[in-house]
Amino acid sequence: MLERSATQAFPGTCDDRVVPLRRGLERNVIVDCDAGVSLGNAARDPAVPVHATGCLVRNNFVTRAPEGGVFAAYVRDCKILHNTVCDPNGLHGRGVRATGEATGLVIVNNLLSGERVLVEVNQGVNVRGNCEGAPADQFTDLEAGDLRLVRATDGVTGAGGSEVDAGTDIDGQPRGERPDVGAHERGPD
Repeated sequence: MLERSATQAFPGTCDDRVVPLRRGLERNVIVDCDAGVSLGNAARDPAVPVHATGCLVRNNFVTRAPEGGVFAAYVRDCKILHNTVCDPNGLHGRGVRATGEATGLVIVNNLLSGERVLVEVNQGVNVRGNCEGAPADQFTDLEAGDLRLVRATDGVTGAGGSEVDAGTDIDGQPRGERPDVGAHERGPD
């Protein structure tokens, strides 16, 4: 049984009735899914104005998710931090996508290859420190979904900003004052 605390992400739920504290999805490898991670649904029932509140999606690898790597719609106070999304042949280029209402959504320090950040809302989204257009050859094993960096890369290694909820990387390694962008903290060569 997982212990629930205000500082620990709780994998697999974003339901306020289940866990009234910060919840999240972290340290996953997602390969060949239509959509990698979805917070909310673009087809909103008017009786449900907010689909996810206070969720945290961080330090995940998402490979070949043609409908999008990380999606957020009708969310409040959620964070999408330090994920690595790679789909060089993706149909839509939706690495991280926000649509509908997204009050307080934070999209920070995500590494995107063949994908981009798409914000389709007028206000309320804080986007910073993301790296788009990263070359696919910088990852260890794209086919298997291992998106660890094989080398230090300008604009990625040490290029992220400090974020209080970043946590440790996909391998549980600590992040420094100038973290790498994406889920893997490679550090300098």
